Amino acid sequence: TDTLYYFGKTKVKIVDNKYGVSEDILTEQIEFKEGEIYDNEKKITAERNISKFPIVQSTRIEVEKIHENSHVDFIALVTLSQRHEITPSIAAVTLENSFYLGGTIEYLNRYFLGNGRTLSLELNALYNSPELNRILLSTTITQPNLFSNKSSLTDILTVGFYNREDAQNYYLGNSTNLEFIIPKHSFLTNTLVGLTEEFVRYNFDDTTKVPFTIFNTILSITLVNDKTDNPFSPTKGFYNSVTLGSAGVLSRLIIDAFDPDWTYSQYIPVGSVNKYFLSIGSPATILATKFIYYENFEYGDGEKSVPIPSLYRFFSGGSNSLRGWKAKENGILNNTFEGGNFFLESSIELRQKISPRSKDFTKNISAALFIDFGNVWENNNLFR
Repeated sequence: TDTLYYFGKTKVKIVDNKYGVSEDILTEQIEFKEGEIYDNEKKITAERNISKFPIVQSTRIEVEKIHENSHVDFIALVTLSQRHEITPSIAAVTLENSFYLGGTIEYLNRYFLGNGRTLSLELNALYNSPELNRILLSTTITQPNLFSNKSSLTDILTVGFYNREDAQNYYLGNSTNLEFIIPKHSFLTNTLVGLTEEFVRYNFDDTTKVPFTIFNTILSITLVNDKTDNPFSPTKGFYNSVTLGSAGVLSRLIIDAFDPDWTYSQYIPVGSVNKYFLSIGSPATILATKFIYYENFEYGDGEKSVPIPSLYRFFSGGSNSLRGWKAKENGILNNTFEGGNFFLESSIELRQKISPRSKDFTKNISAALFIDFGNVWENNNLFR
């Protein structure tokens, strides 16, 4: 207890490196430096950073040698996961406040072309009703360590067919997201910068409506402050995010330059999600609250500019929204299925685990007493 220890040399050893994974990219995840005073939390953080790579199954940093000058050499023992994986699954999801059942088959390559890169191919078919269903094929490539171990780049290319309430959409979209993890001593935890380009072809059931193709681009930035104790099932802490974007600027430049038979929409999307969790008495009883605000500020005009289509508008009602209404059936709107541009929603829940001391699956079953409130309007001028 009267000896001060220092970090010595630290090396990475991959057990059975059958995929030729570079040890250098894993070494970059070790943030403590040789000569620093030993800190167990820094060692644990390094284990977590290395284990974030999908190809890594587990990481354990052990003492290799203690020198007479109190410098300690470490070795990080890394075990790899399977590189290739095919996963079929049954899907039950809520999209745009509508509940879908379906199936998914996914192929995952955890070390795609080296350097920690991953590739995911996913075919997804979802069904709500004969009038409401969709099929999507998406390709996702994620590049960790883009500039440092605090940044990553994800690109998602999607093609699909959407059967909607009053139209059929043929969809082609690409989304590129750059994420920066902020040091934990700051107020923010991470920042996401995204650029989305989307082609959507609208064919309407109503023959009086003219089919059209919309090409939209959306550039956005999201600031996140996540201080919850668990990303999937939080029991305490708070989460805040603020998003600001710009839609249609790049679309208009491209369409005006090449004059294709496309349309676009110009608007500024903004939004904020705020959640708070508090354990009452024990982790089995949780007070959970949320407040969500979204708004589209439409602006500009042009020969090929059109009002914001329903794909980018907001809806109220459904299992992930106001649970007293069916999906998309709430709203101060002429047609709630077309959505609105101004959205407010909040809820308060008292959650109780039924059998928190159970050793089987019943430990995950909870009940909740809740109240939801909110609405959606065409714009904020109509808010009451």
